[in-house]
Amino acid sequence: MMTVHPSDMDKDNADCGALIERTAGTLDDEALKQLFVSTQQTNLEICMKYAIERTLPEHLDSAEKTTSEGHQKIIRTLGNWFPHISETLQHDHLVEIQSKVLSVPSNESSPLEIIVQLISSVVIIFEHSFYIFDKRRYLQDELESNPSFYVALEQYMTSPHAAAVKTGVDATVHAYEKAVATTAKEKDYLCCQAKAELTKAVLEITLNHRLSTFHGHVVAAIPLIRLSSARP
Repeated sequence: MMTVHPSDMDKDNADCGALIERTAGTLDDEALKQLFVSTQQTNLEICMKYAIERTLPEHLDSAEKTTSEGHQKIIRTLGNWFPHISETLQHDHLVEIQSKVLSVPSNESSPLEIIVQLISSVVIIFEHSFYIFDKRRYLQDELESNPSFYVALEQYMTSPHAAAVKTGVDATVHAYEKAVATTAKEKDYLCCQAKAELTKAVLEITLNHRLSTFHGHVVAAIPLIRLSSARP
């Protein structure tokens, strides 16, 4: 395994995010990478980033074949990147999360739009649930029986972010599907680039709509993917 020596890590205002990402990048074993990233509770943005970047690309080509059970499997996979989630997710939790997240009013959505919306929304919910989980732990609140992700789920569904994420996802996926259709007869690397840009755009949408920014009264913009740049 290579040794990581990021510069300026000894300074008081050093950002450990670079160190975490570089270290994770040296791990070839997926389970070990997942374990390392999921323990970074002081930098949940890293958990969100890896949850999306390691999950979304695997489902881009198989979206049309994904069943309801497949959606639930995706939720469980995302939960593995958040340590306070992974050991508490039961089947009924998966069903409830899937049902509520995909109940956001919309016109007919493509299978890919559904998967991307699910991934983005669930990552937002799981990230916010950590703050609820941590607050309960600090206050030693043993009276709360509902899992922290249920509370975060309800807060997300009643926030403006649920509809905003759906809107952002739809526009992004439409651009991606158009780009892939255009480049299908061209070189494979153009399709790979389109997939990378889709993943990057979905991550940006997700980070812009974190519930922590909502409660801090920060208005987030919805980025649109620039897939036209995928062409030489």
